[in-house]
Formats: sequence, C-alpha cells, structure tokens
Amino acid sequence: MSNQERSKSSKENHRKHFRSNRILNRKVKLSNLLVKITLAIIIAAILLNSIGFITVPSASAADSTLIMKRAFFETSNHPDNVVIENSDLYLTHYQVGFKIPSIESSKSSQITLLYRNVRVVYNYAQEFQTFLNNNWILKDAYGNLIRSTGDPSQYIVDKGSPSYQQWVASWINNYVYQYGYDGVFLDCSVYPTAGENLWGTNAYTTGAINPRTGRIYTDEEHKQAEIALINRIKYTIGAKLVVGNGVYEGERFFQRDYDDILLNSMIDGVVSEGWLMTYDNPYWYSEDKWLENVKFASWLETNFLSRGKIFIPAMQNVEPYDGGGTRLPSGATAEQYAIYGFSSLLLAATKSGSTYINFGSYMLREYPQSMFKIELGVPTGNYYIIPGTHVYTRDFTKTKILVNPTYTAYTVYLDGTYRTPEGQTLSSSITMYPHTGSILERVNTQPPSGSESPPSSAVTFSDSFESGNFGKWNKLSTTSGESAYVTRTSWGAPVYEGYYCARFRTDGQYSIARSYAYKEVPSTATIYACAKINFDSGLSLIKWNALWTIQFVDSSDSVIASYGVKADQGSTKWACMYGSQTSFASFGPQQNKWYTVETMFTKSSYGDTLAIYVDGAKVASLAVNTTGEHNVAGVRIGIPYNDAGCTSAIYADSIIIDDGYI
Repeated sequence: MSNQERSKSSKENHRKHFRSNRILNRKVKLSNLLVKITLAIIIAAILLNSIGFITVPSASAADSTLIMKRAFFETSNHPDNVVIENSDLYLTHYQVGFKIPSIESSKSSQITLLYRNVRVVYNYAQEFQTFLNNNWILKDAYGNLIRSTGDPSQYIVDKGSPSYQQWVASWINNYVYQYGYDGVFLDCSVYPTAGENLWGTNAYTTGAINPRTGRIYTDEEHKQAEIALINRIKYTIGAKLVVGNGVYEGERFFQRDYDDILLNSMIDGVVSEGWLMTYDNPYWYSEDKWLENVKFASWLETNFLSRGKIFIPAMQNVEPYDGGGTRLPSGATAEQYAIYGFSSLLLAATKSGSTYINFGSYMLREYPQSMFKIELGVPTGNYYIIPGTHVYTRDFTKTKILVNPTYTAYTVYLDGTYRTPEGQTLSSSITMYPHTGSILERVNTQPPSGSESPPSSAVTFSDSFESGNFGKWNKLSTTSGESAYVTRTSWGAPVYEGYYCARFRTDGQYSIARSYAYKEVPSTATIYACAKINFDSGLSLIKWNALWTIQFVDSSDSVIASYGVKADQGSTKWACMYGSQTSFASFGPQQNKWYTVETMFTKSSYGDTLAIYVDGAKVASLAVNTTGEHNVAGVRIGIPYNDAGCTSAIYADSIIIDDGYI
C-alpha cells in the first residue's frame, strides 16, 4: 500500500478523534453562556452533517513504516496536478482559493489551509479604515500607531480586542467555507510575550499600550490574548483546522512559555520557520542549538502530536518563497541541506503522518521528493550518540539514521551491511562529514533494541519532569519541614532543559533531613544513575557533614551506596560512600551551576565498585569487595540525606537510570 493510499484510508479514522478532542477542549474552555450556545450550535451542525470533519491523515497502527509528509506554500499559480503530486498539505492566500475545490476533489487526503496574518493589517488593504475606526491598531505610550520598521505598510493589531477577534474569525470563516479549505494558517499567532509580538517595530523596546488597561501590555496579557484569538477562530470555523506560526526554533521554545499556548488553546498545529537554520542568517546552528531543535521536536511528539496535532518545520533556504535566491552556508549543497534536515527530524519523529516538512519551492524538485519515498520502517528506540563521536543515530526496522551536527568529520563503524539511497553498499564504516545526514537501508541486518543509548546498554528509566509532576516516580519522601516539587522556568527556576525541573529543599532543623524522589528498579548487581544537579543553596558544608544527592538502596530500602558532596577537614568536595568508607574528589561544586553527575555501583571483588563522575570525568571512586552486598532495587534522587542543621536546596533535571555507563 502506498503512502497516499494509507493517508486516504486513515483520514476517516481520525474524524472521531477530532470530534471528541474538540468537544472536550471546548467544555474545558466554556466561560459564559454565549460560548455554550455557540458550541451547541456547532455540535448540532456537525450532527446534521452540515459541517464536514477535517482530520489529519496519518498511518494506521498496522503500517510498517513511519510516514513523513510534504507541505507546500503556493505563492504563484502552479497547475493543480503539480500541487497534488508534490504535496500533502497545501497553503495559499485567499486570492488563489479558486483552486481549492479542484484539488480537494482530485485528492481527498490533501489538506488545504488558508493563509492569514493575524498580527498586522496593511495600510493599502480594504479593511484598513475599519481597523482605524475600531481602534484595533496598537499604540505606543505616546499615542503613535505601531508599525513595522522593515515594511511601514504593516500596522500591528491589538490581538486582545474581542471585536477584532470576532472580525478576523468571520473573515476566515467566509473564505474557508467559500472555497472549501480544510482550515487556516495563522501567521504570527504563537507569541507568548508582548515583546516578541513587537519584533521589527518602532515600539519593540518601549512596548504597546493595552487599550483595556491603559498600561503597557504585560507578557501574561498578551499570551492570554493569543489564546483567546485562537479559540475564537476555532469556535467560529468549527471542525476546520487552526494551525499557528510563531515558535521560530527550539532554543527559543525552551526559554519562553510557548507550551502554554500550545497546550491551553484549541490550536491544531504549529509551524517552526527557523527549525534547521535561520532564514536571514544562513549559518549552521551549533551542536547545542541544533540539539535543542531535536529536543523541541521530541517534546512536540510527546506532548502535542500525541493529541492528534501536526507539526510543520520550515526548511526553505534552498529556494525561498520570496524568490530571493539560495541562502545556504558557504560550500553547502542543496542536497546536503535537505537530507541533513530530514534526518535530523527522524531522530525525533514517532507519530506517523503528523510532521509536514516545508522545503519551500525546492519541494517541487526531484531530490527532496525522493526522501519521502524511502521505506524507513518504524523506530526501535530513541536516538543516541555513537561513542567516541558527536554523531547522533537512531535505529529503525528498515533503516539507520545518522546525523553529524558538528564541524568535524567522524568515521562511524557499522554493525552490519547497509545501502545508501544512491545504491552504494556499506559493510564496515561510513564517514560522516560536517553537517551531514544519512539514511542507510538495512541489508540483512537486524536493528538493535533499546532506546536513547547504544545497543549494549538499554535505558531503564528517564525523566526530565516535562509532565510537570513526579508521575514517573514510585514515591516522594520528605521528613518534617522539607519540601520536594516540580518547578518551571516561568516561576524563576534555572531549568537545565525543557520547561520543568525538580527542586528539593531541607529546612536546617536539628535532625537528619531527607527530601527525594524514589524509583523502584528491577533487582540488579550493576547500576548507573545520571542527573543534572544544580546546588541552589547550602554550600559549603560543616566539616564531615554530607549532602547526598543520589543513593542506591536494596529491596528493604536500606542504603547501599551514597553520592554527592561531603566536607572533609578542608572544604566541601564531591564524594561517594560505601558503609563507613568515603572517597573524596580533589574539588567540589559551585552554587548556581549545572553539573552532570553520574554514579556507578557494581557487585565485584576487584576494580572500582563505586564511582562518581562529574561532567564526564571520574572524580572519586572506591575499590572495595561488594560481592556480599544485596542487589540494588531502588534509586533515590534529590536530597536523600542531609546532616542536621543544614539548610540546603538543589535542582535536579534530566534523570537517567541505566545498567551501563550513560
């Protein structure tokens, strides 16, 4: 069965999901009688089949390959057959809406979206005077209308105005149903801060006045305005899709509250225009920034796409829609850019048929089209870094994905025979040059099992607290006066990655203090635990006092080994302890700094049986005979032990528990 046939057959299956999801979201959001009446009318219309359900086509559970989709933004007037053959999602301005009925009738699985910029109004637009008459254009503190400095014809709209929200919702509704669009693409609609909404304007540094308060728009007011605008449009167009744009790239996503809009509005999809590379500054992202974009895609998979939503990453630097010519780093080729971006997405992709890649006008070329025809298989686990390199890989049942996001070439030794998309057979190794991606077809090679680690070491447990709670843990344990909770960036927490981290605190009373999360693990003789640790307060310690951050315990909850910091006669240092024996590092941590702390315990009569690693380097260890010890059955993370009289607080993030070095 072809990808197109799978999409057609699954479109009907998704209609029930969208119906129940929409109704649930509306019930949560109803705040007054008018909204209730509106919702009842929409539901009644649906039951009468007067509103057709628009759903996101995706592969069924029985499909044997992950499907990636194609998005195309029409800025000229390509023949219908070109659009149908080369895209799965088609986005247009209303001026070419006349094409939609023919396209929809020729390809039932095609998604068509109407374009509308909800941030600006143009001074040459027919509705400009209406905006002036209704005070829908924002002003600065001096009463000046706010406009774009790059394009002075663009005036910035007050998204929080209920009358503007209804006007633009009605405008969209008119064209969506006139031409039969499947939904709308809301440009500039997912900005969680007031400042971001004013980028490139004459009021970017001074702010805009909120007409309803007479004061400068706050971030929270603006965020709620975005949510209200999205919801008003969704209420008005009913079962049609609402897709928003504004999350430019992953690093920015984890620094601001975009998730509040994505999770607390009725939005159906999101676009990221700078996912792989900025449009106006064509340079490769650093490895860290590139990785933030992969993590952003992973976050969407877990928290957004799993709810039936869609993701449209834009990678249009080869042939931008504005006709400005190729914008690639020096020496980069179009094919290199395309496969690099495609492979990077495959490191995160899990929900089949939910990611629609936008390559700009380059999408109509043969090479990008060929990538969507590759039989990938399904992922067997998460991505991981190949030891000794900075090459990231992920195993699928039919392929192996490789990405090198650095400026260094690496030789990767293969675990079997593979074939490149160009037909070259590889059986020993492949050289991954800087900023390249590769999709290797398996040739009589079985994929390894496991996730987020090399095949020799399967992850047992991981948690970055992005659920906003301790739901993955078996229990929390705090002595009297202590606290443990999950906090987030918008509350001032110095989160290591994502939006959330855990905070553990002891109050300094005159008793031994404990504040930790506990995870039960299968009985094991060897275990590793890794955590990002930030000491918020409590350093330095009194001589011989300890602040353990990780402990391994047996099935009776008795402590086997402890790791963290302890003070010797001179200062507070990293340390590990077994029984009465302690090994100290030569240095200790600083406050308000993130450290990668990995701990190891194994039952053995020789070699290191306990060790603590800080930022990848072994700093302390013990070589003691542990063969008579019980197996490890649980892990404590946080402050499982703090001496009496010590007031301490730590943040913890990105926890991994494994049976091999992480």
